[in-house]
Amino acid sequence: MKTPFLDFSNTYVNLPDHFFQRIKPQKVKNPKLLKLNLNLAKSLGLRIEDSCHISIDEILSGNKLPEGAEPIAMAYAGHQFGNFVPSLGDGRAILLGEVLTPKNKRFDVQLKGAGITKFSRNVSDSSDTNKSPEKNYVQINMQCSNKFKQIKPL
Repeated sequence: MKTPFLDFSNTYVNLPDHFFQRIKPQKVKNPKLLKLNLNLAKSLGLRIEDSCHISIDEILSGNKLPEGAEPIAMAYAGHQFGNFVPSLGDGRAILLGEVLTPKNKRFDVQLKGAGITKFSRNVSDSSDTNKSPEKNYVQINMQCSNKFKQIKPL
């Protein structure tokens, strides 16, 4: 019996359809894991060793979906450029699902730059270069080390 990569608990997909778009991540050629936050992976209950049936590179690139994932792009509303916009959404991020940690805390696992969604403004929304994720990784880890309670990227 294979062990799941993470224990997904997907509550967003129980909302009405207009709150999200079901979508699979865009595949990439030859994915390579550059950095993995092992402390975060452990706290989320990520089972890297037990998931050898699919490589972590394939999962975190969006090429393969782990068991229990229900990928969606989420809709939301908010202020953009000084105006309220009632119809925004994840233009380049795809939520794989929510994870309940071993300590029973809930976190979202999302792939950034995973492809065009119905919320994308243009093609540049759809993907990232290596520079942008590295910059985000450094910024978010700096925020977390400065006692901000924000999630860290894998």
